[in-house]
Amino acid sequence: MGRGMLTGDEIRILMENPYVEAINGSRIVYSEEFKRLFVKEYFEGKKPMRIFQDAGFDVKVLGSKRIERCSARWREANASGTLGRKHADNDFFEKNENEKQMMRRTIEEQQQEIDQLKEKIEHLSEVVQELQAAN
Repeated sequence: MGRGMLTGDEIRILMENPYVEAINGSRIVYSEEFKRLFVKEYFEGKKPMRIFQDAGFDVKVLGSKRIERCSARWREANASGTLGRKHADNDFFEKNENEKQMMRRTIEEQQQEIDQLKEKIEHLSEVVQELQAAN
């Protein structure tokens, strides 16, 4: 829990939180509303773990490192004036969609090859049976 790839159960738990927009493997996309809330509460003196807990997150599922990295990233984005710009997350998911399409094509090609190999195996089995019957 809270390290690397998320399990199906962890994803389901996280997706129930209204501050989560999307999840892909080990990556969580938080709402812009939550990012702004986080930064506001952080600068009011609240600790990152407490902010996530108060927002309804199970911090054991997220893990301290993920929370620490979000905190640093959002504070940096706030300081640079880029907090609330979604381009980076959109690029990630657009790229991910392209990868999914490539994977689907590869799977289709592999399925065709498997079907062809099954036909060859079936044909060779028939040939072997005919040869055994002839002996």
